[in-house]
Formats: sequence, structure tokens, C-alpha cells
Amino acid sequence: AKVNISTALKIAYVDAQLRFVFANQAFRRAYAANAETIVGEDVRSVLGEARYARREPYLGRALAGERVTFEDEEGDGDEYQCVEITFIPETAEKDGSVIGVHAMVQDITSKKREERRLIHLARIDPLTGLMNRAAFYERLDAAIARSREKEWLLSVFYLDVDRFKQVNDTHG
Repeated sequence: AKVNISTALKIAYVDAQLRFVFANQAFRRAYAANAETIVGEDVRSVLGEARYARREPYLGRALAGERVTFEDEEGDGDEYQCVEITFIPETAEKDGSVIGVHAMVQDITSKKREERRLIHLARIDPLTGLMNRAAFYERLDAAIARSREKEWLLSVFYLDVDRFKQVNDTHG
């Protein structure tokens, strides 16, 4: 059976100096230009600067002994991708020091797209395509917080149109 690499679980192990000791085929295909030479390479050179910069704080926490799970998003539109990453530290038996980190990377793009779609539906009126009341209150709360933080004045303009529901229901 053919395995879809984008949805296969990507697994790797790096030592305490952040050099690859192991990477499964799915990981190598996703992150390494030359899939056979990833062992011995440092994480920064394999991931690239932008990805490494986003993931480095979590790697630091794992190297300090903490199990860490987080999401990493990149791209927009058709290029959008989201992965869930878990870093699991491995410790030495004799002194408990971290000797490496296991990494599991799972593609959750379709889940995140559906989540965004549902959030959009919850905030937009399907008939008009305009913000609904819930979205208005979210934006208003954010605007009030911003105005307090920046010490700006804020005004809200409210317009009540009599029998607008009838016009909207009749003419859209």
C-alpha cells in the first residue's frame, strides 16, 4: 500500500547537541533535500532558519527536561500547512540529564482548515456575509482593550433602522 507522506507520522531523534541520530522515511522526505544524509546533520540546517526560529524555544524547553506539544503553521491559501509537534526528552539513567529529544510531527492541516471554517461560520451572517453580533462584540472588546492600552478615545456609532429585518428578508 502506498503511504501519503504528508499525513504519515514523522519521527526523529536528536542528541543534546541537536544533531540528528534518527529520522524515519516520512521525516526525511518532508524535511531533508537529500533524504539519505540527515543523520549527523544539525537541526537548524535541516529545518532552515525560519522553521528553526519558530521551534527553537520548544526545543530549549525539551532540552531542559520538559515534554512539549505545540502547533506550527506556515504558508497561506493553498500553501497553508499546520503540524502538531511533540518533543519528548530522553534522560540519562545515572544522573537524569537530558541526552536527546524524540520528535513526533503530525500533519493537522485539514483539522485546522475545518476549525477555521467553523469559526468563520460562527462569526459571519450567511445571508449578508457581514459580521454577526458575536463577531461585533469580539471586535468591540478588542477595540476597547486597545483604546485603554494606548489611552485613545473610542466612539461607537449605532444606527437603528426600523423594520430592517423585513427589508433584509425580502431583498437580501
